[in-house]
Amino acid sequence: MNTEPQAAPEMDEPYDEALTLPDMAIDPEALLLCALLWMETGTPTTRFVVDYVDPQDFYNPSYARLFSIIAQHVSDEKPVHPATIAGRISAAGTTEPWPGGSHQMFIADLVHLGALPEQAHWYAEQVLSTSYRRQFHTMTQALAHAAEHAPENQLFSIMVEHGKAQRRAWSRRTEFAKLVKEPSKK
Repeated sequence: MNTEPQAAPEMDEPYDEALTLPDMAIDPEALLLCALLWMETGTPTTRFVVDYVDPQDFYNPSYARLFSIIAQHVSDEKPVHPATIAGRISAAGTTEPWPGGSHQMFIADLVHLGALPEQAHWYAEQVLSTSYRRQFHTMTQALAHAAEHAPENQLFSIMVEHGKAQRRAWSRRTEFAKLVKEPSKK
């Protein structure tokens, strides 16, 4: 039996590009926005996504704000493209800061993610899934707070109200998946 200490195995050098990938490269919210920014006039599916998803489904407030702008652009029946959205923001003016220092840099970061418009529904489904989980988490925190602080005779009704809201959120989330798989029902 060899009791001599063994040298640690050498680690492979990381691939340079892997070190520079931004977190948004795997963020479904960012990927959804990228797909939508390239939709131009859009497909029925991408227009459905814009109508179905709500800015409140986004965790990142900057993503929610950009999604709202894209949704309004689609509602106005204008073609969606990174330049048209950047132009819309410039024309309206902006008082809130954007990540990267400007809305142009923010949009440029998003469009280089490589998501395609025809993939928008997959990213939207992931956005809705994580939104549902956040809502569930928030509900459990509210119920825990109620368990500690609400009058005992109100506990059941508080739980029922939260349960109904969560059931609506679940129905909304699962309905999206069904409608995407059966486009004729949109």
